[in-house]
Amino acid sequence: MLAAALFSLACSAPSHVVPDAGPDTSCGFDCDAQARFGLIVGRCFEYSDTASTATPPALGALVLPLFQLEGGVNVLPVEYRSGGSLKMRDSFLIVDGALKLARREFGIGGSVTYKSTAGHITGVTWLEAVSVSGSSASSTSTAQVNPGAGMDATTYAVVLQDATPQDLAVPMMTWPAGLKLLFNESPDHGTDSRRVWVDGTGFTLFASSFVASGGSTQEFRLQGIKDNVTGSCGL
Repeated sequence: MLAAALFSLACSAPSHVVPDAGPDTSCGFDCDAQARFGLIVGRCFEYSDTASTATPPALGALVLPLFQLEGGVNVLPVEYRSGGSLKMRDSFLIVDGALKLARREFGIGGSVTYKSTAGHITGVTWLEAVSVSGSSASSTSTAQVNPGAGMDATTYAVVLQDATPQDLAVPMMTWPAGLKLLFNESPDHGTDSRRVWVDGTGFTLFASSFVASGGSTQEFRLQGIKDNVTGSCGL
């Protein structure tokens, strides 16, 4: 009896759970999520400030390699340049497939960083892992305006709508579908008024003032994409 029991145990297949490998982080945070959002390192988005192609492009947005902010927080920076001059730099987090803005720095000086009340960089949500028209993302945060400055209690909201045919018609092409992001921040720290996002491409249209307060909003429409760019981005 004992020998039979031991033989049965020896022949039983071991019971174990295969651990989840998690996202592919070889390209930064999460390769699948980065592809959805267009945050591919070395990708250059060229924009026109009119409905037609601009030569040279009016604005270039370049996705830079992974960078570490204070506290050991990894981000993917995007630099926006016009005529060779830095207009703005956004630092993005991807958390559980969601896109979050961690910091925005302005070319003329000044920045805003979105933190928890404990002072940790947490970012504010732009897009969830699954984003659909009619949904919204609201983030309660504290905004630190410039390094070492005080903290502002801030509410940051993004409402998603179906992009209109006019939104989706840009110099590069006319996309069949996309989502329009409408931003509202209180108090405002230089947020964009709107963006149009196409899944698997990135932001095909956006409107920004490139300053923390005041300034005129400029609209930019995508006219081209280049990959593996290490120098100037379309300018």
